[in-house]
Amino acid sequence: MPRIMVLSTDTNHHRYFLNEIRAAGISITSVIFETSSVQAPFPTGPLYEDEQDLFERQRWVGKLDLAHFDIHEVPNVNLATGRIAALNPDIGVVFGSRRLTPELISCFPAGLINVHRGIAEEYRGLDSDLWAIYHGDWGNIGVTLHMVDAELDAGDIVFQKCMTLSANMRLSHVRAHTSEIAAMGMIDVLKQWQSGALSRRRQTTKGRYYSFMPIDIKRIVHRKFNLHCESLKI
Repeated sequence: MPRIMVLSTDTNHHRYFLNEIRAAGISITSVIFETSSVQAPFPTGPLYEDEQDLFERQRWVGKLDLAHFDIHEVPNVNLATGRIAALNPDIGVVFGSRRLTPELISCFPAGLINVHRGIAEEYRGLDSDLWAIYHGDWGNIGVTLHMVDAELDAGDIVFQKCMTLSANMRLSHVRAHTSEIAAMGMIDVLKQWQSGALSRRRQTTKGRYYSFMPIDIKRIVHRKFNLHCESLKI
């Protein structure tokens, strides 16, 4: 049986993602959770995190349990290549871990697939969904699943889908909706890979790289998104 490893962090939306893949009949042989993360050198919150947490927990009741997964915790995945190699993965799924070193990437003979909660050909890097909203780019809020290579968020695309906005959405809901798109897409991609028929394409443009969104800009985005959705008729 192919050995699928997920590199991630322990959050509501990552737990949901794991459980949806398992529910689709795809076996995840091991999960590596990072216990530390790269921090911005300026304030990025809090703003709507409590509302986001409540929305996700209510939306995903019964889908946040980790009892069925082989969990390994490490401070930094790039410093755990020996441990990861010992688990002998075939392919990796990356959702929310730090940028990976070439040494770590080489531990995965079939490569790694990254979940980018953004449209990579327009927005690379961090907070891609928020930066699209900041620019009023309503048609480019979504998810890109792509192969990991040396350049950040620039690998071949295996799945891409934009979010459909509606009048009742709020910014605190976006992470849940994009995570659901990501889970649906990853299930399809992993089934393609298991059948030996994974479809992929090169990125047509190189999206601008964005870093952490500061709290002052995030407040603008929060208001802008909610007002935009309130103006919609659907």
